[in-house]
Amino acid sequence: MPGEDLRSTQQRAADTLVRLEQDNDLWITTASEGRPWLVPLSFHWTGQV
Repeated sequence: MPGEDLRSTQQRAADTLVRLEQDNDLWITTASEGRPWLVPLSFHWTGQV
């Protein structure tokens, strides 16, 4: 059923922190006039916001 797998705000925040702590790469995506543009980005998370 649609919407059954929605995560709470707290769960989304926890999931995001895990990804920031464990991952080293991500993709930044934009779209201009219907054309997507993807750029790989490497990062190092220091734990600070």
